[in-house]
Amino acid sequence: MTRKMRCLLLFASFFFLIWTVFPLTLLAQSSPDSMALPQDHPQAAVPAIEVVNPIHDFGELMEGEVAAHEYVIRNTGEAVLKIERVSAGSGWAVIQFDPEIPPGSKGKATLEMDLTDYQGSVRKSATLFSNDPENPRTLLQMHGIVNPLIQVQPGDRISFRGIDNHLQHRVIDVVSWSPSFDFKIKEVETNLEGKVGYSIETVEENRHYRVTLSNLIPLGVYNGFVRLKTDLARKPEITLWVSGIIEGEISVKPQTLMVGKLANREEVRLGTVLVVNNRGESFKIISMDYDEDLLDLQKRPLTAGDRGFSLEITPKLENIPVGKQLKTVLSIQTEASSPQKHEVQIHVLNMDITTDPSREGEP
Repeated sequence: MTRKMRCLLLFASFFFLIWTVFPLTLLAQSSPDSMALPQDHPQAAVPAIEVVNPIHDFGELMEGEVAAHEYVIRNTGEAVLKIERVSAGSGWAVIQFDPEIPPGSKGKATLEMDLTDYQGSVRKSATLFSNDPENPRTLLQMHGIVNPLIQVQPGDRISFRGIDNHLQHRVIDVVSWSPSFDFKIKEVETNLEGKVGYSIETVEENRHYRVTLSNLIPLGVYNGFVRLKTDLARKPEITLWVSGIIEGEISVKPQTLMVGKLANREEVRLGTVLVVNNRGESFKIISMDYDEDLLDLQKRPLTAGDRGFSLEITPKLENIPVGKQLKTVLSIQTEASSPQKHEVQIHVLNMDITTDPSREGEP
């Protein structure tokens, strides 16, 4: 056998030993545990929350009463259910809840709703937070009808809109819901003195009162209240919310206007002011005062009979520095409103840099 053949046989024997004997040695040294087949790990026990009737209907109650309900909570899981907290909105009160409920057991959460100042259909919600991995948040609801101790008819919000001497009085009836709720109006307070007048008539002693409200100003805007103080502990006051937008014989709209170039390369914005007789009668504009260097104004009748006018306003941008905004006033006087003058605030803008010779060629 040649030397070359002996070398080849030697290498073949060496590789045979590596591929056969060495793996068997490792196999023999391995522990039985390492050779065992993989086993499925049992799932950890978890709680499961279930609320019996999470939506409670308290039916009909009176304003000022308290609606309370005890919600029953079941733990249908295999671990302890932990109630971390109960979050309730305004008007709700969380009285009590069981912080832990064992598997297969029941617990409870008691909530109350204060119905003071509530009327009509009422619905409230609260959120229960727990360690249930599937339902960490559970919604609790309560709803029903709240009857008022004292009815305000047709409503507690009163609005005056229009010309002063065309406005009618507003009549509000304040009536006890039940004969068992007697009351008297002891006093009245308001923040609309000089703007809104009021009077109170007794329709039925201790049960029914009639409040009449009237506008007192010829022109202007207001928002406020007329508050009736009663001797009924559960309803010590009744608030009537009153607003007014009172127009004169002549109305001028808008009272603020913006004209000119509002942005680069934008078309010139013109403006229109309407002067109208709210009675539908003819009238004349006696004078119009404005800055003729900033504005050009054209007057046109709206309808036949001179019952209204349209004032078309064009800004004179050549007299306004580029990038500037100027403020001016248009003052209007009519024979119907004399000596009163109506004013319109006008903002004139020239924001187009392309009109500035020093910036020619800029993009």
